[in-house]
Amino acid sequence: SSERVAAVASRYSARAMPIHPAKRSLRVLHLEDSEVDHELAAALLARDGRSLAMLRVDSEAAFRAALEEDWDLVLSDYNLPGFSGLAALEILNGSGRLLPFVILSGEIGEDVAVQAMRAGASDYLLKSNLTRLAPALERAIEANETRRARNAADYRLLDRFERALRQFEVAVGRTQQTEKRAETLAGEAEALRRDRARLAHELDLVRSKAGELVDTSKQAAGKIDAAMSRIRAVLHSNSPD
Repeated sequence: SSERVAAVASRYSARAMPIHPAKRSLRVLHLEDSEVDHELAAALLARDGRSLAMLRVDSEAAFRAALEEDWDLVLSDYNLPGFSGLAALEILNGSGRLLPFVILSGEIGEDVAVQAMRAGASDYLLKSNLTRLAPALERAIEANETRRARNAADYRLLDRFERALRQFEVAVGRTQQTEKRAETLAGEAEALRRDRARLAHELDLVRSKAGELVDTSKQAAGKIDAAMSRIRAVLHSNSPD
């Protein structure tokens, strides 16, 4: 089996485009039920001396567990016993992990390939054309890094927008409070104007009553003076000479 893998890898190496050796090491999660196909893919990816960490899993449970680790890319067969590449892609999408997902299958129809790409797959390859494997993974990783950078920029923009929105909401709240205080002050001012008018009216009434009291007092004083004059006259007329 190892000799067969080496022979096939050697045949593909003469035609395949190498992954740039200057880049960082590659960590690949490989969903594949065939040990031979896994070894062949690993041999092709490591042919230029690039550091490669590649884990093969062949079940949904193992795939879910492996997603907890850090990977640069997911390479997946399309059909596996009791599992599939599309199901794995759905799990990856649901996990929130932003990883390139490349389907490598022995047979895949065009309609299935389109479905996979629409679901978020980065690329799809046939096992009969492994010369595309290395460059396809390289493109997928580069595209994913661009996507990460774009998402990070979008998140930063969204964060700035949310902060600005919160500041705007605070300003609106303060404006509403100021308007309410202004309405309260306007109401209080109107109440003061009404009180002042009422007090002015009451003061006018008091002044009027005071005037009436003064007039009444003058009249009473006149009557008293007249009565005293009559009393003095009576007393004077009755006095002995």
